[in-house]
Amino acid sequence: MQTTKIYKTTIVFVLSILISSFSFAQEDNKWSKILKDYKIKAGVGFQVWSTYTVDQEIFDSALGDYVKVDNRLNFELHRSRFSLSGQPYPNLKFNATAAFDFVGRDALAATQGGNNNGPRGEFGLWGFYLRWQPNINSDLLHITGGFMPPQIGRESITA
Repeated sequence: MQTTKIYKTTIVFVLSILISSFSFAQEDNKWSKILKDYKIKAGVGFQVWSTYTVDQEIFDSALGDYVKVDNRLNFELHRSRFSLSGQPYPNLKFNATAAFDFVGRDALAATQGGNNNGPRGEFGLWGFYLRWQPNINSDLLHITGGFMPPQIGRESITA
């Protein structure tokens, strides 16, 4: 279990460094020209939670009763978002966002699991869309298509 937490935390850290390295390029090279020409931008966002749980109990089916667990301090990356957007052509834009939630969450902590993408951390697509503007000189028509998670419960779809 501890190895899985370390593995997931390492993935988040490495992805953050890779994405943020695009912004700090000092030389004008092939990649910076592509990023500039296609207006590609990367973004990273984290929401860190810290909780202290007291008097938590779990049900022991062998005993048929609730058993107390130790009080615990828990730090977790509650939400992690990695996004990439761009405009490869004057009339075509895209946006892709990946999510990696609940990294480091203790299963016996008093925090609730997520509504939108499950109670455990999994790396996956959070949203993707393309926007096409048939007539570049007019804002009359924009055609948008893609994938966004449905809003469930009180979770925000923009989180």
